[in-house]
Amino acid sequence: MVYGADGNNSRNFVIENNSTVEDGTDFVITTAGNVGIGTKTPSTLFHIKGSTNAEMVTIESTSTTTANAAPELILYRSGPLSDNDSIGVIRFRGVNNNASPEDINYASIYGRIDSEV
Repeated sequence: MVYGADGNNSRNFVIENNSTVEDGTDFVITTAGNVGIGTKTPSTLFHIKGSTNAEMVTIESTSTTTANAAPELILYRSGPLSDNDSIGVIRFRGVNNNASPEDINYASIYGRIDSEV
């Protein structure tokens, strides 16, 4: 089913495989421009939600022209940059198993401009 408004008439663009808008919505673009896969309420520009322990995102290169052809994930910051400016962060988050669960940042990978390069 494809239609231009969800069940609440919020004018979101929704693609789903059943007749009701649930949190298992296949694909939504909200009026704010956020894109959700597996959620009807994406909280960021691109939000993927699933209940699997397997890989959720695959970036695959099918190039056969060179041995060095490999997929890339690019974190791009536009605008002027200076030494020691942050250029990107990858965060590893999860919900702890305490009596009152909270969202915890367990690890991060930071990228910054290195003046030694």
